[in-house]
Amino acid sequence: MEIASGLLSSACQLACGPVCQQLNYIRKLRENEETMQSEWRTLSSQKNDICTNMNTGQVQYGKTSTEAVKDWLKKVEEIEKRVNSLGSGSAHHMCCKGFCPNYYSRLKRSKKTMGILSDVKDLQEKGKPFAEGENLFIDSLPETSSGLPATTLHGTSAERKKEEILQCIMDPEVGKIGVYGMGGVGKTTIMRQIYNQLKEKKDDFDIVMWVTVSSVFELAKVQGNYCRTVGL
Repeated sequence: MEIASGLLSSACQLACGPVCQQLNYIRKLRENEETMQSEWRTLSSQKNDICTNMNTGQVQYGKTSTEAVKDWLKKVEEIEKRVNSLGSGSAHHMCCKGFCPNYYSRLKRSKKTMGILSDVKDLQEKGKPFAEGENLFIDSLPETSSGLPATTLHGTSAERKKEEILQCIMDPEVGKIGVYGMGGVGKTTIMRQIYNQLKEKKDDFDIVMWVTVSSVFELAKVQGNYCRTVGL
């Protein structure tokens, strides 16, 4: 009897595990969908940052993207199609003229959602090096003397800010400078002009670099890329 009882208990545990998992798929459909959509938005933002850096390298420096990042972007596009194919899940697949949930349909949708979520997280992890500027191009971006394209500053206020920033840069007591303001006021234009001007001052600075980072990055890796570029 004890042996039979033990076998029966083990059989029940083995059976309950898969059943409970299936029930969780049905019960947590909405939660799974919200988590998947949130992670997908993060991946989409990561992709946009990477594409921006790729375009900069291709247009300004004529660089060629690696097959690795091209393959990654293709997989992100495939994931996007899968996300869009889910459509709206607000109805939660009702049956009996809308009076009863279709549990089988909910189970399939929840499983599909979790499969997409797993692939999205995997692509997020694989995309981190690209977001930090690693393996984007076949060869690294050179330190050029041509400078960055910058439009002309308009107004005395912009010129004053430019000179103020330059004075801070030339001050040996200043170690870090932050430039902030509303979008479109000319922050990037001012900094591009300062960059170009400093590149011409060979006696003041041995190295002047313009580094673009994504919204999600690891400082240590950015610093490592910088050191490799300048040969440190």
